[in-house]
Amino acid sequence: MATIVPATTAPATPPKRYPLGLPPGSVRSILTLGTLALLWILTLMAPKEYGTAAQDKMPMIYVILQLLMLFLLGHYFASHGKTIGHDPEAGSPLGLPAGSVRFILLAGYIGLAAYLYKNQADYHYSIPTESIALALGVLLAGYFVGGVLGGAARVMGGGETPFWFQDVQAWIAILGLLLMAALVVYYLFIDKSLSMENKPDMRYAEAILAGIIGLYFGART
Repeated sequence: MATIVPATTAPATPPKRYPLGLPPGSVRSILTLGTLALLWILTLMAPKEYGTAAQDKMPMIYVILQLLMLFLLGHYFASHGKTIGHDPEAGSPLGLPAGSVRFILLAGYIGLAAYLYKNQADYHYSIPTESIALALGVLLAGYFVGGVLGGAARVMGGGETPFWFQDVQAWIAILGLLLMAALVVYYLFIDKSLSMENKPDMRYAEAILAGIIGLYFGART
């Protein structure tokens, strides 16, 4: 009598986990959309606080956010098809319909550029070269360090980044964005009321916060 051998089934492969348990690209979407939102807030509110005369300069953080936004947009769109959107079963960033975040980012930033062009007489900038160099240097350094840390974590995780490392990175980057928002609030509601000798030097804080966000993007490359 023939013996029937039960068929064996291979264990199901657990779904891949992404930072904070969200769909791939969600944290990067939060950071990029948050930066765009801060730019819009400053664009709409700063002239009311700083005035529109030639001597009324926009706060330096506005230039830093513009620089950061261009960096984040370039990285975000370059990530599609690589680390974002390559796993259809995991869903789209933030659980939104596919392409929604990209559309919002493009429409939001193109709209911002059009608004600034139309109302350019209301905006005046003072861009110290050393401040731009500092912010750009820290941003790129953060991106590089993030890439090194992310690569080391993947090696230690056997080719996959450990869950705890992904989550720690994500929370630190989101905290950096929240602190950047706090700086925006400071410039809008506190800075103008202080005398020149009582104003703190925010250059290093702005650069470091930009570097923290760049660190996350580097680690997720």
